[in-house]
Amino acid sequence: MERESAPAIGARPVGVATKAIDGKHYQEIKQARDICVLAVVLEERLQLVVDNYSEWETELLNQAQTYLLWQSTRHDSMQQRLKLDRRLINVLTAFRLYLDQTDNNISDVFGNPSPELEAIKKFKNDLYDKCFG
Repeated sequence: MERESAPAIGARPVGVATKAIDGKHYQEIKQARDICVLAVVLEERLQLVVDNYSEWETELLNQAQTYLLWQSTRHDSMQQRLKLDRRLINVLTAFRLYLDQTDNNISDVFGNPSPELEAIKKFKNDLYDKCFG
């Protein structure tokens, strides 16, 4: 049985149709792809925030249950507090990363200035002004 060799760089794969497009259409496709990639990146960063928050909340519940069951010693209390501190720092760092990188990524895709970037900044500023936390 003969093994097929990989196509040469720049060669068209057999059976794949190609179509020439103009520069404007290419730019539209490229921008659509960039927007899709941006959406995935922002979703992954938001998932990082949610996961870190969930871990912090879970740690709070675990420590409360452990304390109720075993009445931990002073040394254990310090270790538990440090663990909670690390979890909280992870949550806050993930939030800050999400907020800071959102503007950068949107300006990379849509430009600076752009209506999309201004809308995101306005939305974040309104939330900041309305929510004490």
